[in-house]
Amino acid sequence: MSDDAPPPESPLTPLIVQLLYDEPPQLRIEELTELVDRYCGRTDPDYRPEPGADHAQYFMLDAMVETSEGALPSQLCVSIGEGPRPEHLDAGLAQTWDWPEAESVVRGCSHMLVANDLMAAGLDHKVRSAQFRAFLRAIHELAPCRAMHFIHAEKMVDPNLFAANQDGQLGEQLYGSINVRFYRVSSGGEEGDCLMDTRGLTVLGLPDLQCHYRDLDFGAVARALFGTAFYMYDVGDVIQDGDTIAGIEETDRWVCRREMSLSGPERTVLDINPGPPYAAGNRGD
Repeated sequence: MSDDAPPPESPLTPLIVQLLYDEPPQLRIEELTELVDRYCGRTDPDYRPEPGADHAQYFMLDAMVETSEGALPSQLCVSIGEGPRPEHLDAGLAQTWDWPEAESVVRGCSHMLVANDLMAAGLDHKVRSAQFRAFLRAIHELAPCRAMHFIHAEKMVDPNLFAANQDGQLGEQLYGSINVRFYRVSSGGEEGDCLMDTRGLTVLGLPDLQCHYRDLDFGAVARALFGTAFYMYDVGDVIQDGDTIAGIEETDRWVCRREMSLSGPERTVLDINPGPPYAAGNRGD
């Protein structure tokens, strides 16, 4: 890695979502605080945002992080942004596969709120994720947005579907938090090679996944990656080098190994090898 290359993505990275609007949103701080207390847990009453402010920062008493200075509350923050830059939306739109209207909806938005967490990397990943998703639910309930741009998952999300899914099963709750990306690549002059990987796990302290393959169905590989991602989210970082996971067919046993990612951001991922004749990158030879 060159000296000027960005470092691998770290679990210290905040969770960040842009909530996009076609009209200026109104925060209404007092009402937002009530919703945060209801959905996210207790907020410190001594550090609540002032009514009428254009931003809010909540210190979460039910989600404390152990530090060298003792237990400190994690934080949830939201502020009014200047508006989305079109070029900053391109990556998320390019890797959104399940919302056909995303392009037209997102391009029509000229205002945004930005939500993120702070001091939260030390939380259990399930606690952190659930707290942040509940925060987004609270903001959207108060100030309904047109789209959510999950920066850390590189995905555009239908906010109404996101809110409805929070009462569903685990995979539904994680809608937007984990994304599967798809690329067509060439390897050693070979055409038809494909790369699929996940975004959204590394920021929680878990390895993202990748699969470099050829001649497999796009949807089937995506389901395998999503299934493995949900499993890792549920049970933790338990898949070791040489372990196998179920593939597409009942008899498939795809071998896993930690590698540096083939697509950015540079990070350690769990590479899933579908074996010959489907493995690309000369791994099947």
